Amino acid sequence: MPDIITVDNDKLDFTLIVWTKDVSVKQEKLKAALTKRSQSAVLPAQDFSLHQEEGGEQFEKPLFFENTDYEFEFIFKAPLLVENIKPEIAHHYAAFADAFHSKKRTNSLSGTINFRNHLGKATLPLRYHTADGLQEVSVSFTVWPTKMDLRSDFKAIFADFLPEYDEWRYALVAPTEHGFKRQHSQQKDFPLLWLAHFKSLWHELQKQARLIINAPHNRLLSYEKQFRAERIKGKIPARLEQKISGDFAAGEYARRYTVKKKKLSVDTPENRFIKFAISTMVNRLSQLETMTRKTKSTRENADYGLSEHFFSDLKLWKDTLIKLHRASLFAELSPFNGLKKESLVLQQRTGYSGFYRAWQELKMYLDAIGDGASASVKSMDELYEVWCFLKIKKLLQECGFEVTSHESATVRQDGLEWQTKDGFGGAFKLVKRGITVRLSHEVTYGKTKGEVRTLTVNQRPDIVLEAKFDSGETLIWLFDAKYRLESKSDDTDRVPDDAINQMHRYRDSLVYKSKNGYSRPVFGAFALYPGYFEQSDPDVKNVYQTAIDEIGIGAFALLPTTEDSGHYWLKKFLKTKFGDSSRFSYATDYDSVDRFYVEEPPRIPTYGMTQFRNVSRTLLVTGAEDFRTHGYYERFHDGTANFFHMRCEATQREHIEEQIIRSLKYLVIVSRSCNDKRPRIATRRWRVKAVSKAMRKDLTVEQTGKSNFLRSSESYWLFSIEDDGELSSPISKPDGHHLLEFL
Repeated sequence: MPDIITVDNDKLDFTLIVWTKDVSVKQEKLKAALTKRSQSAVLPAQDFSLHQEEGGEQFEKPLFFENTDYEFEFIFKAPLLVENIKPEIAHHYAAFADAFHSKKRTNSLSGTINFRNHLGKATLPLRYHTADGLQEVSVSFTVWPTKMDLRSDFKAIFADFLPEYDEWRYALVAPTEHGFKRQHSQQKDFPLLWLAHFKSLWHELQKQARLIINAPHNRLLSYEKQFRAERIKGKIPARLEQKISGDFAAGEYARRYTVKKKKLSVDTPENRFIKFAISTMVNRLSQLETMTRKTKSTRENADYGLSEHFFSDLKLWKDTLIKLHRASLFAELSPFNGLKKESLVLQQRTGYSGFYRAWQELKMYLDAIGDGASASVKSMDELYEVWCFLKIKKLLQECGFEVTSHESATVRQDGLEWQTKDGFGGAFKLVKRGITVRLSHEVTYGKTKGEVRTLTVNQRPDIVLEAKFDSGETLIWLFDAKYRLESKSDDTDRVPDDAINQMHRYRDSLVYKSKNGYSRPVFGAFALYPGYFEQSDPDVKNVYQTAIDEIGIGAFALLPTTEDSGHYWLKKFLKTKFGDSSRFSYATDYDSVDRFYVEEPPRIPTYGMTQFRNVSRTLLVTGAEDFRTHGYYERFHDGTANFFHMRCEATQREHIEEQIIRSLKYLVIVSRSCNDKRPRIATRRWRVKAVSKAMRKDLTVEQTGKSNFLRSSESYWLFSIEDDGELSSPISKPDGHHLLEFL
């Protein structure tokens, strides 16, 4: 492939060449992602600039993408030689700084870098030495995603982060940076963002401080001094002149007289403030250097990424401020005791106003970050994982759950970053009548601790949903966020195969240990991935839906969208399991735990075996109201009935799943005692021997008590029953065909 970018002009000391493999496939992926969102099919332009030049170049299509290798080569022009000018990429991210090396043979500096899952603005600061001193040229451009829209999706993910997790998003150093405004309510001292804002204001602070030192503000100050008469110069006040004349007349020539003088002084509140601000910044930079060096030496993660250029820049900033602080102007000042009132000098005078404005922005960095400042953030795969966790919590709330407690992640300040103990952590407790859900992030299952454990190797799913029912039983669903896509020949977004394999591993490796032995508590394991579908369109189906229904393994596409199109399938899944505000009030409906055991995935037995849930499930149902064959109604009261039938539409109307009907153990049938208008009453309980589904035309008179019928093609439930004895007290119900109630 040819070079994607070549920059060569007379203003530069070098020629820059950028090479990568064919990016047309990635451009098509980004185009498809934008098109699916009903956005313009025109790809955004690629920005590319060298800060030594004015402006920058625009390329028709994006060229820099995540998870792609790029080779940069800076070929220096004669008479510059790399062995003399010592070129380097002074990036604070160690992986980028170390990736570049000089080549004498080609008189160039070259290196290959990969942005992985980091998106946003990337800057490569090139530094080299010439006869004119240190030269710095910053190469800047945007790194684009292929799975989502950088502008809308990325911002939406950040908007869904809770205030408690705001600081966690930021990283001390990363391949790219973003500019953000932070929540006004956040007033924590966060050195990382202070440093980010300081970098953006550094040149302005330095420039304005030099202007102040070269032309300081001063004012006339009055003072008194004792002089003998012959040493007093200038015009003498009349009163003093009279006093001197009187003293001379009395022969007192050695007497001293108090004279008021005025002089220009730089010892002003404004100058004392400037000295205080410079001293404060020096102390803050010293603290940051100590914190980061200590953290770097103790941190286990090799990808921490701080290069020596980070510390050399800190030292440069600090040394420059110390030099400014030692200016003769500041040596004459008294201690700073605060500003007693508003100062027009700080607001209007050249140098002072610029410095004061920059200082105020730096002081209020918690509110001002984003206007001209930028900071590194965690990689997109980390952000996507935590966003999925928070999104599931939000969807559970839409299902009628209320958050009753929040176990915050153990977030601690590690150097300049906010880190979490053992990963992100954190959990929400949500309650709905009859059921308590614990939604946890990054739970580690080991061999020895906890009721749920693994007998082989530790497992750590991203998201764990534990549902505990009034019966005391707990069921688990697992979710793993995968910021990856795999597109087959049909261009349908899919999760990579290894992600599905991991779901199988999670479900099969976790067991529940009780006094009765081991059992499997995981009822489903699902990957979450940034695929885009019009999920709210009933004609668009989840490619993993069959597997989800049949074996409890699969994936859900999950993206931040203003409508349901990005999360409809997952929301529907959760509503199917736990209902919404109008369905499945578990305290009064049928046993809520049992309904999960009769779904398809947990009912798949081991080869050569069958399984059943030993539970007494009884359905009360009202029988027919019309005329039937002689003896039909009487059999339900004398214990001789063998069959009972009802329309499938009746159970569908009550949202009762088919598996629950098939697993019924008992029926209580409210029936007339004969073919007349007597009230309907249930006197016996019936054991269900078998349940089948048949069309009405296939049912016999013996089974239905009726020879003529309508709806010949409609589906009916047919129960084969036998008497289980009389009820302790009869049950009566108002008229109505096939009224259903679980007992």
